[in-house]
Amino acid sequence: MTSEHISTTGKGRHVAVRPESTVEAPSTTFHYHDRERLASYRRTAPRPPAARAGALITLLVGLTVLYAEWDFYPQTYQGQSDANWALGFMMLSTAGALRILMGNPGRHLASAAAILVSGVGFLYRAVLVSQNTTDLIVYEATCGVLLVTAALMAQAGFSGVPDVLEGEHNGLEAHSAQPRPEEMAADLGRRFYVNETAIKTFSVGYPIQSALDALLALRREHNLTPALVDRVVVRLPEDGAGIVNDSAMPDVNLQYLIAVALIDGTVSFDASHSFDRMKEQQVLAVKQRVELVGDRSLMDPAAPRSAKVDVRLRDGRTVTHFTRFAPGTKENPLDTNAVAAKATGLVAPVLGAQRCEQVIERVNTLESLSSVRDLMRLLVA
Repeated sequence: MTSEHISTTGKGRHVAVRPESTVEAPSTTFHYHDRERLASYRRTAPRPPAARAGALITLLVGLTVLYAEWDFYPQTYQGQSDANWALGFMMLSTAGALRILMGNPGRHLASAAAILVSGVGFLYRAVLVSQNTTDLIVYEATCGVLLVTAALMAQAGFSGVPDVLEGEHNGLEAHSAQPRPEEMAADLGRRFYVNETAIKTFSVGYPIQSALDALLALRREHNLTPALVDRVVVRLPEDGAGIVNDSAMPDVNLQYLIAVALIDGTVSFDASHSFDRMKEQQVLAVKQRVELVGDRSLMDPAAPRSAKVDVRLRDGRTVTHFTRFAPGTKENPLDTNAVAAKATGLVAPVLGAQRCEQVIERVNTLESLSSVRDLMRLLVA
């Protein structure tokens, strides 16, 4: 991902360009926070689709008003008075629509206001003033609703730009009080975020990853079985505990998944998504012994998804394990064998064990493949 800049051209216009490297930009290049040049760029940007759609709706309403002016309104003093009002509203709203379609693409507030006034005028006359037939009142009310909708669409797009990362109140500013867009291109070509991507060991909600790791570590170390365990207390950061506390969905139900892990010694993809397994009597019995505690002391920004598991045994002992970083995170990465084991659990049920093993072998020796087609043939079930 790269950041964009606003740069000047020989004709004084400003266009978006993407730097090919992190080399310092020349003096004719300006970042997004340069409001004056950004405004110049926005005036040349494509018109927001919401505003254009609102303008087109307004023009369609205007065409119906022209038709109604001559053939729909009654040829009476009151009917012609209503027709003149409708014609006035049509002219005002059409002017706003044309300004959107032909004028400044970045400033639609005045145009939206003109369309809105026309729509409210139609509604006001239809409800409180008009003495025409029911059909005409419905027609005027429909025009009013359509014009109000068009005005809202125009207003929604009046400050829009094609890229959500551009302009004031952009996507970056919406998600951070102090955004640093330059970080999107920092260390470009040297730092690869795929190496920092977390790989879930288990196909479950992320707050449960560390808890399962801690319980399974205790199970292996102490040869735990459901018959030996009296109670399991899982402590998670408060925010994560609220997400996975006895949820109706099996893959985000901590108590259910801890019970399955204690019984099976692992948590398969099928088990973590099985509503039928949630109803098994053995699972329900073990689940009753699992307690989840939201622990404020674990609210650590450096380790937001840690877990502490205390297992009280029937002989009175208590064994404890704390997992600060779940396996698969950049702080606790999986080795090749662990990644292969995760892939096997997901791929083998679909492609079969033999072909799954071949796929893993080909991926691990990807650099030596003469053609990626050799890999693709194995991926076709």
